[in-house]
Amino acid sequence: MWILWGLTPVVLAGHSFGEYSILVRAGVLSICDALKLVGIRAALIREKCAGVCSWTFEPADGYTSRTGVH
Repeated sequence: MWILWGLTPVVLAGHSFGEYSILVRAGVLSICDALKLVGIRAALIREKCAGVCSWTFEPADGYTSRTGVH
């Protein structure tokens, strides 16, 4: 969007998946390579984090926390 406005960033930064988009924009990774890395990362998270993912919800009677596999 910045480029459409005529602005050219000097420094780019990203967090998590944003890092891949920054590397693509900087010309360090191709979109294809970035998508491969996203797939590899998803597989590693699924394999290494099984059973430790958590979520929370708030039932009518108050706050409850549960842990489980998605």
